[in-house]
Amino acid sequence: MRYLTTEDLEAFYAMEEGNPFYIPNGMMQLLKSAGSVPMTSNYYNIIYGPMMWTQLNQEANVFGALPKTTWPHTGFRVQTAFASASENIGFATSDNLPSAVYPTVVTVAPSAKQIGETFEVPEALEALAAAGTDDIWGTSHQMKVAIGTEVVKRVNQQLMHKVAEVASSWANLETLDRIASKYNEQGMTTNGWNLYNITKSDSTHWANAYVNDSSSLRDLTDDLVRDLLAQTRIRGGNPTLIVTGADTYSTLLGMYMTFVRYAPIQEMLAQFGVNGVQTAKGIEAGIQISSLYGIPLISTADCPSTTNGISWIYALDISDPEGYGYPRLGVSLLMPLQYFETDNYFIVNKVARKGMYLMLGETVARMLRGQGKLRDIQ
Repeated sequence: MRYLTTEDLEAFYAMEEGNPFYIPNGMMQLLKSAGSVPMTSNYYNIIYGPMMWTQLNQEANVFGALPKTTWPHTGFRVQTAFASASENIGFATSDNLPSAVYPTVVTVAPSAKQIGETFEVPEALEALAAAGTDDIWGTSHQMKVAIGTEVVKRVNQQLMHKVAEVASSWANLETLDRIASKYNEQGMTTNGWNLYNITKSDSTHWANAYVNDSSSLRDLTDDLVRDLLAQTRIRGGNPTLIVTGADTYSTLLGMYMTFVRYAPIQEMLAQFGVNGVQTAKGIEAGIQISSLYGIPLISTADCPSTTNGISWIYALDISDPEGYGYPRLGVSLLMPLQYFETDNYFIVNKVARKGMYLMLGETVARMLRGQGKLRDIQ
């Protein structure tokens, strides 16, 4: 045993022969005494970073697919019956003129709904985020993006809310499930099928949509799908959008895989905008979506279903055959979705920034009888 010298250390780092630590093959083994590395917060802090990965389904396909228009006026008129009683309107050349007749006209008055969500961010959090490298998430610009995405998702959920689960007081956008409903529908009460200022008094009421319901689950078949489309057309509708859930979409794919010569379910190019979903024209641009019998098919995670069954199928008429510039079904906006923010502490009544998303509008169906729904399927 001897004391180490500076020359010993230099020889060791140079890996020269003769140093007291030299091992012939150049490898060295060290035996460390038992111990532990402290992992308390004083020695080790996790950095989470300014990003957030959501674990939620933020899809809002239905809200994107429905046409949006301005709010022209609160009410509108609908014709619910022809002026004449039958097709027998011929008369002899010697007869007097027939008596004057008038169509049956009803007024409908949807009311604008107020949709909004607010958030607050302490000014201290904003200052800390701007001043240093603290691990922070939740600043005003981050909350603006997160809440904005959430508002659109919540609107989509309102549009697809199941009427049987709607409270007696519904301050949200009118759900498509109530628009495509009928008198005495399965699982519904009076609150379920009445909407706007309309009371559906019986099964022959003009505002009843076509609904194929059942007290028990039925297997989804092509006959049921074609019947849905046919019946809405017979009632004067023009089904231009089909909405269902991912589970039913998967069932449709499996059902039509056997159609070798002709496949009713295909893909098509479509464009989404203020006019809703439209088939691409001219330049081949748009989003690749599915179509069923030539009608755009939209899948949403928020589609209602029967217990133990698969999502219902909605055949919706969002067209404008009358040429008035307003769709038969869409979202009328008195105020489009807007964002407001203030850092006036006296208004907020605290040292914080406050943001708000606000929208005024309503789901307006100017054609109720021609909407359709296929439910209670598996």
